[in-house]
Amino acid sequence: MDELDATDEFDSDLQTAQRDFSQLEKDYYKEGFREGADVGRQRLAQEGFNSGYCNGIEDGMKRGHVLGQLNAMLQWLERTETAAAETRNDTADALVGQLKALLLEAEGAEDVTWMAVKVQAVKAQFLCTCKKT
Repeated sequence: MDELDATDEFDSDLQTAQRDFSQLEKDYYKEGFREGADVGRQRLAQEGFNSGYCNGIEDGMKRGHVLGQLNAMLQWLERTETAAAETRNDTADALVGQLKALLLEAEGAEDVTWMAVKVQAVKAQFLCTCKKT
């Protein structure tokens, strides 16, 4: 009977060891998955930040250029009209209104490229208006 008890005890220890090993394997698998997921999220976040930063710089430069052109044209027209009120014409007044509306639109616009196209159209009108005065 001693041999049977020893064999049963050995089998029991073996089963316990296999169960323990299986549990350890599951635990390490879960931990590895968590670590891998964290590393993946960090990499994606960094890549997203890098991409977003570059896009933000480019967008900011375009937006600054558009706003700068609009403000420069508006300031020039307002100063010119103030200095020579007698030469004021309806075209210049309409252009001032158009520039002010575009400034408001440009400040909240998401599509800066389209705003740049609109500014170029207004700039052509502005140049024609300047030649008349």
